[in-house]
Amino acid sequence: MFRLSLIALLIVLHSLILTSCTSRGADDDDSGDDDDSAGSGDPVPFTMLACGGYHSCGLEADGQVRCWGQDLFGQVGETPLEPFSSMVAGWFHTCALRDDSTLRCWGQDTAGQISDAPDTTFDQVSAGGYYTCGLGGSGDIVCWGDDTYNQVSGAPAGAFTSVAAGGGHACALDDSGGITCWGGDEFSQVSSKPSGSFVSITAGVYHSCAIDAVGAITCWGHDEDGQSSGAPSGAFSKVVAGSEHTCALSSSGAIQCWGDDFYGQV
Repeated sequence: MFRLSLIALLIVLHSLILTSCTSRGADDDDSGDDDDSAGSGDPVPFTMLACGGYHSCGLEADGQVRCWGQDLFGQVGETPLEPFSSMVAGWFHTCALRDDSTLRCWGQDTAGQISDAPDTTFDQVSAGGYYTCGLGGSGDIVCWGDDTYNQVSGAPAGAFTSVAAGGGHACALDDSGGITCWGGDEFSQVSSKPSGSFVSITAGVYHSCAIDAVGAITCWGHDEDGQSSGAPSGAFSKVVAGSEHTCALSSSGAIQCWGDDFYGQV
């Protein structure tokens, strides 16, 4: 379950637009910790999809966020009724940006991944395990929440174009497409980052991947199941790193996955 869900956690970081979700019906709800804010019945069209550890959220055309799934920490039931422009989901918390670039988060806050958010504006936000990172208007990165692996205090200075928060490490792209990573390095997910220029980046639990200007994928970090070394050749437009597996969207719209297939996720 965890492995399946973590790949979905990071999908929203790359804005897979025009995704539709159908919420579960009431008859499928077998746990008091589950909620279905998306309601039942006809499919609800969304412009963005965010899936966290055990909950999912959709952004409607009018900016309203609807969430469903486990609600142990209010990551579903406390969804605010106001318009947003984008959203992301962490393991047990959710964050969204308003049109004025201000941030609102809800759900689990045991490590300050919500309450420690700075009172400022962001161009992008990324929710990791028990922490969150935001990209400011000047390209500066600030992170808050759990700092077990220095994934918060180790956020680099300088100007960046995107940030991706993983399990206990994070990576970012600078103006030239160079990669900077920090935080947990148990599987060299920080120290083995590649050189060169890239256009997008994703951070999984213990590995990361990036796409260069021609669509080629490079992955590094944990590779026990081939989630890094198994990256296919060809041109891709999106890549998302999960726990022990990775998936990518080719330029033709086909999905390719590699790595651990214990739950059929590949």
